[in-house]
Amino acid sequence: MACYRLRNPVQKYAWGSPRVLPELLGTANPGGEPWAELWIGAHARAPSSVEVGGAWRSLRDFVEREPARVLGAGVVARFGAQLPYLLKVLAVERPLSLQTHPDAARAALGWARESAAGIPLEAAERSYPDANPKPELVCALGAFEALCSFRPLEEARACAEALGARRLAAALADAARPGDALARLLALPAPERAALAAELAERAEAAAGCDAALRWVAELHAAYPGDVAVAAPLLLHHVELDAGEALDLAAGDLHAYLRGTALEVMASSDNVLRAGLTTKPIAVDELLAVMRPDAAPPPRRRAARGAPGELVYAPGHEWFRLALLDADGTAPLEVEAAYGVELLLCLDGEGEVVAADAPGAPLRVRRGEALLVAGETPRYALRGRVRLARATAGLAS
Repeated sequence: MACYRLRNPVQKYAWGSPRVLPELLGTANPGGEPWAELWIGAHARAPSSVEVGGAWRSLRDFVEREPARVLGAGVVARFGAQLPYLLKVLAVERPLSLQTHPDAARAALGWARESAAGIPLEAAERSYPDANPKPELVCALGAFEALCSFRPLEEARACAEALGARRLAAALADAARPGDALARLLALPAPERAALAAELAERAEAAAGCDAALRWVAELHAAYPGDVAVAAPLLLHHVELDAGEALDLAAGDLHAYLRGTALEVMASSDNVLRAGLTTKPIAVDELLAVMRPDAAPPPRRRAARGAPGELVYAPGHEWFRLALLDADGTAPLEVEAAYGVELLLCLDGEGEVVAADAPGAPLRVRRGEALLVAGETPRYALRGRVRLARATAGLAS
């Protein structure tokens, strides 16, 4: 069944960049709109299109009509007639919301509850537009900043006291866990939340020169004045990633992406629970029920050497696996397709993908272009000097 070209939708959110994705795709953006996410996959909200026999059709429809051939027998046996993962490129120019995502059980319950209530799938207030969990892995393509996982509560208390942020210090005083402290902040009456946020931003701005996390308090308050979630940089770890470094975010990990460009691969889901730092609807009670409330180190994921020419980010579950493939142009790079269906995105260079079951029909690929390798394809070769992001299911078929 071999390889197929993809066309992929761009999501235009207020936090996106007007430059990064147009440059990647070689496309003009004359209106200067904020292009935030490139989606490569078959999620119902924004499926890619696939070229089959010279005509373009929905990838979601293609998968559903021929699941065994497109996905591979192993993927169908575990996930049914769905592409289980979604690959994105994030172009973050302004901070995203403070958010987390559900596990499988919570996602199924939330989906059923909101469907029974008749909330349309496309409604902004819908937290569960699908029934899948949403673990995700973000891999920086350059400098990338994020907040994730709670810091020890003692650190947050010490920082609040050092700043003289008395309202925040009082809210943290007798909390047992950092997640309890956040819940207390979010439950304050609106005037108290606004006063706490304003005081903290004023104090943090004065001290921002010696602490990058404090700089973000002031920036967040400028964007979302009165939102008590501007305290997040004191409660969560501030993480700076270089190109090739990654975070492996499980269900319940609280996080906010702040700035930069990155690959993101996740279970095929758009279930997002927000606590603040957004103009979108928030779901505080549901977020508090889902999030992990205890302190934990940032969930960094180191790349490991895989097959020749491959760096692998393997989170250790079945939903997805991310790898980077590098062909140096001296000889074809042979790739075993042991995980079923694959999504390939060209990050740099130009080359050809030659499938073992269609050797006479190589597909050229250049920066910003994406391909699907069907699950029936046993192996393929890369020719040329090219770097590809490779998304697959997490477990070998």
